[in-house]
Amino acid sequence: MGLEIANRIAHEYGDGYDLSDVAQYHIEIGDLPIPTNTISHKSGSATFDTASTGEVVVTVDWSDISGLTPAHPTELVADVLVSGLVSTYPGIGISSPLAEVPIHLIGHSRGASVVGALAENLGKRGIWVDQVTHLDTHPITIDWGEFGDFSVTENVVFADSYWREGGFTVPNGEEVDGAYNGKLNDDYLNGDDIGYGGLSDQHSDVHLWYHGTIDTVNGFSDGSEIISATEAPEWYSSANGMPGPRDEVGYNFSRIGGGTRPSSGLASEGADRVPLSLSLSGSNVWDNVEILGFSDNQSVIQGNDIGVSLRYEDRNWDATVTVGYDTDANPYNSNSVAGVNQQSEVTAWHTNPMYFELSTGGLAAADYYVFTKITNNTHTRYFYAPGKVTVQPNIPQQGNDFSVLDLSWTDQDEDGVVEVGQHNVVPVGIDSHIMDVVGAIAAQGRHGLHRPRLAEHPEDRVVADIGHDQVPFPIDGDIFDRGEGGVIHEHLRRSSAGRYAGETSRPVSDDNVPRL
Repeated sequence: MGLEIANRIAHEYGDGYDLSDVAQYHIEIGDLPIPTNTISHKSGSATFDTASTGEVVVTVDWSDISGLTPAHPTELVADVLVSGLVSTYPGIGISSPLAEVPIHLIGHSRGASVVGALAENLGKRGIWVDQVTHLDTHPITIDWGEFGDFSVTENVVFADSYWREGGFTVPNGEEVDGAYNGKLNDDYLNGDDIGYGGLSDQHSDVHLWYHGTIDTVNGFSDGSEIISATEAPEWYSSANGMPGPRDEVGYNFSRIGGGTRPSSGLASEGADRVPLSLSLSGSNVWDNVEILGFSDNQSVIQGNDIGVSLRYEDRNWDATVTVGYDTDANPYNSNSVAGVNQQSEVTAWHTNPMYFELSTGGLAAADYYVFTKITNNTHTRYFYAPGKVTVQPNIPQQGNDFSVLDLSWTDQDEDGVVEVGQHNVVPVGIDSHIMDVVGAIAAQGRHGLHRPRLAEHPEDRVVADIGHDQVPFPIDGDIFDRGEGGVIHEHLRRSSAGRYAGETSRPVSDDNVPRL
């Protein structure tokens, strides 16, 4: 499952990102007198320190101690795992604890008990867990949340659960109190000839089902069974009593998937949560912060502000919250725009949630990620908004505007287009004429919007009244103003969506021959 999630992360980050931009690690739980963890870096992937996505996928193998002879309680496994999340491993590119970034835990069967216990363990240190996903939860009597007493702790932002019941020779799952629960149809899985199938394996079909919500286009596999792209729709059809559609459930509710989370699993919407007591005190307690909303990309002109809302938790009132811009989504690779428009506030003097007006002044025209950080100089946590900010250039206008443009043209081929301002697009015909008050013109022909060239014939031209002068637009793009009192407006760039990134204007003179 780790590889599929890493691929989905790279896909969601878009063009320019691939699997090598996602950090991947593996934790092996060993069966010694006291179980220990060994963490290793997966070859070919980025490290936590360098991954431009800022995302890390960690897989866990605790099969050495998951057997029943002797049985190890899942709380013991969680105790071993938590040390791997709050410690550093500089030799493999983890110079800061993994727990500094948002956490999504996923576990199947007894593994669902492991991640529940791990969330609780993190919560006792003060650490928020963004999401816990339970797959056919089945603790045994010695496990955390033993059967019938499984719930979600108060530090979990969102919890979801996918389960089925009805098997006689296979473990049955259970509903998780405080989570969004999606129940799979055991009769369908039992009688179906795809997936694991049969009377004994529908328990494993649950995690196979979740695999198909990570890559929602192709066929999928958990390494043992394969579901083809043509077979997959059956597994997410309400007609078969299965949660779906495929791209609207399961991993869609993750921070990476970006789907709207059901209120039944959200702590902020009143979902049941079990209170915790802290195991640490003073500055050793972790503080938390997250940006609210900001899930969609935004575009803003240089110098304008963007609004950033965030909520935080600081039990000791000893932390500082910072918001700012980064050129990627990794806080550790020195790509944050240090000192440019960053704002910091001490939590003790501010209400929760906080709101910032973050300026774009001083930023180059480019794409940015908005981040927030909370630190008490003992522990630090980060959160990057899912949506990016595209800063567009703010190009000041020069000279005097004109209010009315009297435009005429000729086009021997009748194959050109004249664009007036940002909204008027006029098909060219011979001896055409238009009046417009927008105050900006551009001509577009078969060669695009690069210069005022309508067609191949030298006699094709556009003429504009600017001030008191008739200003010809000859085929070579030169512009003349005999009285040296006019102003010509220029469109600088047109986006693929048909919007203009900016406009400018400049005086026209015989000595200064500007070009569109």
